[in-house]
Amino acid sequence: MQQSDAFWNVTAPAGEKGQSLKGDLTCDVAIVGGGFTGLRAALMLAEARTDVALFEAGDIANGASGRSGGQVNPMLPVSKPDDLRAAVGPKYFEALAEAALRSADDLFELVERYQIRCEARQKGWLRADHCEAARKVSQENAKLWNKLGATFEFVGRDDVTRMTGARGYGSGTVNTRGGAVQPLALTRGLDRVAQAAGAKVFSHAPVRKLSREGRQWILAVNGHRVAARTVIIATNGYADDLVPGLKRTLLPLTSIQIATEPLDADRLEPLCPAGHTISDTRRLIMYCRREPGGSLSMGAWATERRQAGLADGHGC
Repeated sequence: MQQSDAFWNVTAPAGEKGQSLKGDLTCDVAIVGGGFTGLRAALMLAEARTDVALFEAGDIANGASGRSGGQVNPMLPVSKPDDLRAAVGPKYFEALAEAALRSADDLFELVERYQIRCEARQKGWLRADHCEAARKVSQENAKLWNKLGATFEFVGRDDVTRMTGARGYGSGTVNTRGGAVQPLALTRGLDRVAQAAGAKVFSHAPVRKLSREGRQWILAVNGHRVAARTVIIATNGYADDLVPGLKRTLLPLTSIQIATEPLDADRLEPLCPAGHTISDTRRLIMYCRREPGGSLSMGAWATERRQAGLADGHGC
């Protein structure tokens, strides 16, 4: 659950009051999971006049979407196009690559269209190279992505220092389409506009069982029966045994985030003065950015194994 004094919680507008499922229900599409994926799907379906109902086990935005780092980096977590092609096959490669490269533009356009208050800013994303070997690999791969429509530009040590205030990086790659959002505010905003479009959104409504009866799916939710023609599973890292085998396909990660108190003008001035978001090329990625209220937020992630001993992960 969201801690009341967590940084995202104290800087986000209040969320919508969740609906309670009070009886059996029939709908065209049932969505399991109230994060980015589930809520955006609910919004798009509702606007297409589809009868859609979403079920979230806790509060809306309670999970990873509402507690993410808020970085908007228009790139899939694969090093180069051939890696993506090998993973998904030629049939889906071009569509997925195109969707990833335009993802930031799509998100900021959606935020503007629905006037979602989430501190959205598209000031650019800088991926800083932490060593020479990383620079070579990063630039080679960026050139490959540029051939598919990415907009990566290369900058040297002085530019990285000027753009970030950091002195430990020798070079970097900039994507002007990147940016940042307040993730809890974004998720709550998607909930608001999805409900306004006609989606039924239920909180504290865990789906305990999913079965097939003829042409319908039957969901067991808080003792009630929900029938739907189509089901979207949008649980991501919170997948359980609802769909057999799904949980085994996921790798648990631990996200670590901190934020400073608002800094005075002299200390804040050299830090990300143009509003760029930063991440680096380490295996244990570090990211950082300036927040609208004058704080500096930073984060990283690790698997549970690496948390126990981080010394093996500097990368070069």
